[in-house]
Amino acid sequence: SQSSLQEITDLKGEYKKKYKKDLVSDVQSETSGELRDVLVELCKGERQQGSAVDRRLAKDDAKKLNKVRSP
Repeated sequence: SQSSLQEITDLKGEYKKKYKKDLVSDVQSETSGELRDVLVELCKGERQQGSAVDRRLAKDDAKKLNKVRSP
């Protein structure tokens, strides 16, 4: 939702104020693999907002999350 996008933007701003660093850059440098990919996309907050669900993107996200979760 739009509020979620605003919350991500606010979070990134607060992170930058507190740590003097970019959240996305820190996530990229502190994580790796599929986990990094998922976290970076979430931190960017650039997904299109709206009620329509892109099933292909949702399926891709689910696959990435399952890979991260599985040993």
